[in-house]
Amino acid sequence: MGVIFFVYGIVMGSFFNVIIYRLPNDIKILDKSRSKCTSCNSILKWWQLIPILSYVFLRGRCKCCNKKISLIYPIIELSTGMIFLIPYLKYGYTAEAIYVIVFFTMLLLVGVIDLQTKYIIDAMLIIYLVLGIILQIVLGMNIKLSLINGVISFLGYYVVYATSKKFYGYEAFGMGDVLYIGVVGFFLNNTNPIYIIFMPFYISLFMILIYKIATKTAVMKLEVPFGPSISIMGVVMTMYGSKINEIVEKFLY
Repeated sequence: MGVIFFVYGIVMGSFFNVIIYRLPNDIKILDKSRSKCTSCNSILKWWQLIPILSYVFLRGRCKCCNKKISLIYPIIELSTGMIFLIPYLKYGYTAEAIYVIVFFTMLLLVGVIDLQTKYIIDAMLIIYLVLGIILQIVLGMNIKLSLINGVISFLGYYVVYATSKKFYGYEAFGMGDVLYIGVVGFFLNNTNPIYIIFMPFYISLFMILIYKIATKTAVMKLEVPFGPSISIMGVVMTMYGSKINEIVEKFLY
């Protein structure tokens, strides 16, 4: 079953690559036209579309124009395979595993699209919020607590968003990030909102420092998308939230 989950995951990862490329470019996701090379527009054959393996066989280059194929494609496919496998290994073949898989796919799609385009698609958040509500009803989860977490997370970020825009003349982050943290807070219904609100800031700071050290770029000149940090927080709190709580409680008390 673990192998089945992983294989199904990498196949879905191939479809997610289509979403990540087409959605921000206003191309129909279910367009009947065949997949093409983004460099030379040559139509790809079936053996060039096998998740992960095609990238290896082609040595990371298009067979027609010899241009490099972005490494993001096999990374997304492999990541999605793990997104399907890890919840199965932790929760088994259960509704809880499906809930985490749905949540993780949102974190992946929103995080990668924001990283590439610095834009969060509101319609995607609405779709995942509806899926989250349905799954929580099926699982008998405390939707009231989920809504409270989502609203608190949303308001916490909206205050920063509105304050920075009014007093400093610029946005600390986009309104899409405010909506995104609200949806993530809804999914993380048993997580302390303080972690949800503050952890992405520290993750972003860490990423900025690493980037600064690696590229010697002035930090003040960086415009860093915030969505990936929220996504990383979502994964961390899902997998290690209870351990983080234990560490914090021991440190404080």
